[in-house]
Amino acid sequence: MPIEYGWYGDGERILHIRMINQWTIEDYYEMVNGTRAISQHLRTPFVVIVDMSASNTPPTRLLSASRYSAQNAVNPVTNIFVKPGKFMEMLLAIYRKMFPNGVVNPQVVETLEEAIRLAEEALEKAAHDASDL
Repeated sequence: MPIEYGWYGDGERILHIRMINQWTIEDYYEMVNGTRAISQHLRTPFVVIVDMSASNTPPTRLLSASRYSAQNAVNPVTNIFVKPGKFMEMLLAIYRKMFPNGVVNPQVVETLEEAIRLAEEALEKAAHDASDL
């Protein structure tokens, strides 16, 4: 499958989405539906990591799928993108202007290890903020 997704490590704290080689808009829709299905029941903070290090280019019509993505968005603490490439960074910037609440606190990093570290820090901060309430 060109897009794999699931929980990274133990527990439901880091949702890892991995884009592999060439993927289609249909693959994207399937991923949006699948990630929503496995995360919509959560009542605890989680982070989404989108790992694009094994994918060269997004499919055509990806930006047109943004409305569907925004309407079916999961609600993570933050979104971390691993090696999205300049074109995807540009699409992400456009998406954020169109749907300001669609991608929460996006960050771009070079490695999965760096993404995991940032995810753990964000989860720790979210837990600390929740304990202050």
